[in-house]
Amino acid sequence: MLINTAQGVLFAQLIFVFSVQFLETIYPMALIQGLTPSATQRQKDKDLRFLRLKKLKKTEFIFARSIIRGAVLLPAGDTNGDYIVFDLLDCDMCMRIQEILSSVEV
Repeated sequence: MLINTAQGVLFAQLIFVFSVQFLETIYPMALIQGLTPSATQRQKDKDLRFLRLKKLKKTEFIFARSIIRGAVLLPAGDTNGDYIVFDLLDCDMCMRIQEILSSVEV
């Protein structure tokens, strides 16, 4: 999924969703595992404009309201633990990935 953070939009894997009540207010929360661009970006990934991600080792709690949308990740067959973002799902995801690729040197 895509989440909105102070550092910008990031990819994460959703692990668990729950809510916490404090006094009279209920806060929807999520346990996530972040994903970061893989250090092993292949030339073919750059040529085909693929975004390759790798899971971070730590998990974090976030407010569920910071979730922007879901994302489909496909296992990269050539490197264990790497994933490729499937950006052809819809126009929104395609445009988001192109924006990420053009703003970040991967």
